[in-house]
Amino acid sequence: MVTKKTMKVVMKPAEDDGIRKTAGEVLEGLLARNLGGVVEEVAAEFHCTPLEVCGTSRQVPIPDARVELWSRLYSKEIGWSLPRIAEVYGLDHSTIIWQLKARKKRLGKRVKP
Repeated sequence: MVTKKTMKVVMKPAEDDGIRKTAGEVLEGLLARNLGGVVEEVAAEFHCTPLEVCGTSRQVPIPDARVELWSRLYSKEIGWSLPRIAEVYGLDHSTIIWQLKARKKRLGKRVKP
């Protein structure tokens, strides 16, 4: 926060608004929508568990597996919207957009907004 008196920047700790979901909640949400098979396929490809793919870990290769899952959910075959994917994970849709763009760049594909 910047005050006019001091013109100092005071950093506030981020507040947990309770929106982000646990790995178990995300997995339950995907299973309820009959997408357990997709989660299991991605987990097997990246040698991790379905619960890890639905979690928040940044340990390699889990983030890549999570973005691959998002990519498959967004694909024409499943056809989920970015806000719908974000809702299941308890994230903002811009996070999903950013990660999918970064994935395309890593794979050398043309990036569209």
